[in-house]
Amino acid sequence: MVQNLTLKDCEGLEVKSNHPWDILVAVAGKALEIYEESKKTSTSARKKLQLPEEFTRAIQETAGGGRVSQVRLVIEKSLTISDVKPNQNRLLMPIRQISDEFLNEEEKNRIGGKDGEGRKIYMNVRIIEPSLQRGDSVRFGRWDMSKSNGKSPSSNYVINGNWMKIVNRNRLREEMVVQVWSFRIGEELCFALVKLP
Repeated sequence: MVQNLTLKDCEGLEVKSNHPWDILVAVAGKALEIYEESKKTSTSARKKLQLPEEFTRAIQETAGGGRVSQVRLVIEKSLTISDVKPNQNRLLMPIRQISDEFLNEEEKNRIGGKDGEGRKIYMNVRIIEPSLQRGDSVRFGRWDMSKSNGKSPSSNYVINGNWMKIVNRNRLREEMVVQVWSFRIGEELCFALVKLP
């Protein structure tokens, strides 16, 4: 909830008594206060985030006069080595880091499932690349990855299929920061991949 709560954060903290429970309640209350404040800050910062104008134009051109809606920041992340490795050919987006809900219930159920032969189900999704190139679609799905230490699995959305073509064309490298935005043309889910300076 709150990372790196310091003694300085607890200066002037009013505690009923020196009993451990009273101290714990006071510190937990302070942690909750800091957490609520950070949520307000991150929400207002997220509201200030806007899709760059050139991507807004590219979306309108892609729509060809169709209705565009639900433009949302899905994730901002620093690319990892595995995100740009040719033998991996995928962009992982940890679900716990997703900024805004962008899938409808039918899509959530579909990509979380398997077909009659036990294979994961993917959606083909059009994507606008950092270079503003359009045309290739990617496969979009969900991977639940079990952990060897017995902890609960980590859940990730994944973009693959033509992912390495996008990496190579746009010279994406480890530690570059990218944003994945979602939008809809009519009911169709689409993505825009923005490379940050």
